[in-house]
Amino acid sequence: MTSITLDSAAVSAFAALRDHAQVLDPSGQVIGVFLPTTPTDILKILNSPHTHEELERRAQMWEGKPLSEILERLNREYPAN
Repeated sequence: MTSITLDSAAVSAFAALRDHAQVLDPSGQVIGVFLPTTPTDILKILNSPHTHEELERRAQMWEGKPLSEILERLNREYPAN
């Protein structure tokens, strides 16, 4: 993720926000969307039925495989011609 440092006026404007907001350039063109930084606020915006704690718990339980292992298996099963 790229980080952008804002001037104090912009920081004040963003800090006052309690919901997501469009970010516009001086001509009024949309250049992005600002989302609150707290996980709870982001979950509300995304309408997630799960709490932040539940998502963290599930992330700790994940038992996936490394991509290299998956690609190796796929190359064995489906060799390139």
